[in-house]
Order: sequence, then C-alpha cells, then structure tokens
Amino acid sequence: MTNFYVEPYVAAVPQPYVWRPAEAEIAEVIEAPLAALMDPAVLEEKTMPGREGTILFYHYGKHVIWGATARIVAELLEALR
Repeated sequence: MTNFYVEPYVAAVPQPYVWRPAEAEIAEVIEAPLAALMDPAVLEEKTMPGREGTILFYHYGKHVIWGATARIVAELLEALR
C-alpha cells in the first residue's frame, strides 16, 4: 500500500535475550508467542473508508499489531500452518 519494500527475517533466538533496539527506529519490542498469534480470537479484520481490502489487527495483551507488521505476521503464520 505504501510502496515501501519490506524484507522480513525469521530467526530462532536463544532465551533469555536482552533486546537492544535502535531507539530512533524501534519504539518497542513485543515478544508474542506464535501460538498466541495463531489463536483466531486475537485477530480482528476491519475495513476503513477510502482503503481497499481489510486491515488486520492482532491483539496481544495491551498491544495491537496492525498494518504492514500484521500482514507480515499473517503470512508467517500461514506458512507455518
């Protein structure tokens, strides 16, 4: 939708791990188990005026994952299924 090119990567990260995000680029790191995101109850789909198609929203605790990140998550979950 934005014409930005995004290339996601998937990795297994040994735990515990201390994240050190670049503050200028990342507001917060959200660690969400894949099993939690696969629960259909956490997925919400909405249409918005002036936008084509649906917008995905994943609800995890106090967080809402949406937009490009939600589309990436949806594609990852579909590939894992």
